[in-house]
Amino acid sequence: MNKNALILVVDDDPVMLRATGRLLKSAGYEVIKAGTGSDALRLAKEQEPDLVLLDVVLLDMDGLGVCRRIKADPQLADIYVILGNCSGTLAKASRRHVANAITAFARVSKVLCVCPCPPHCGGGPLGVVSLW
Repeated sequence: MNKNALILVVDDDPVMLRATGRLLKSAGYEVIKAGTGSDALRLAKEQEPDLVLLDVVLLDMDGLGVCRRIKADPQLADIYVILGNCSGTLAKASRRHVANAITAFARVSKVLCVCPCPPHCGGGPLGVVSLW
């Protein structure tokens, strides 16, 4: 991805939002941030980012719904979306089961990984990242 690429980071956790934004800015990317799904949709329309890093669990709507709305909008459909989540509820499911469920339910093109969350996340032992 071009170092001048515009990345929309969407997370309702202000610490994760700030940390992800700083990391991407330090790598040379332009970053805009949203704390809600509705803000993400508005910013995506206004700014047309190259990539959306989207938390699956948001306060006002789920990330899958946000992703579906982005992909249904002809103006935004070509934007890459990476869905990510750290959730303790995933700990009870096998990695293969989680990947299969996400692929079937969300109609993602590919589940990139189901892996341990970073220790600072505090959300649980498994995280999911999928590419739309």
